[in-house]
Amino acid sequence: MRKILFAAGLAAFAGPAFAADPATIDWGKVASRKVTLFYPGQSSYEWLRSKHLGAGEVLRGGACLTCHVGQEKTKGERIVKGGALEPTPVKGKAGWVDLDVQAAYDATNAYFRLQWKTQNPFP
Repeated sequence: MRKILFAAGLAAFAGPAFAADPATIDWGKVASRKVTLFYPGQSSYEWLRSKHLGAGEVLRGGACLTCHVGQEKTKGERIVKGGALEPTPVKGKAGWVDLDVQAAYDATNAYFRLQWKTQNPFP
């Protein structure tokens, strides 16, 4: 959740977006930030609040990043292989992906650009 809030907050520091037409934004001049996202598995909110090792933190309103920051790649790779949180794993599924986030704004709108590499890019 903090990463999403960071991405939104990035808009405040990105500077004006140069024009109201998103097609005219020079994204090469807009700062970017890399965020690593991990494959989340299939946990329920009930599981997070009772059986998860961090259930106490969840019950106190803590975010996943309270305990898991920096573990996105290792957690994602472990979950995607199968187990309790992923009973039907997808063969060849990536456990994590690096997301490039950019944000810009003008007097009326905020613009977000999210880019990531896919496993099977289109030709």
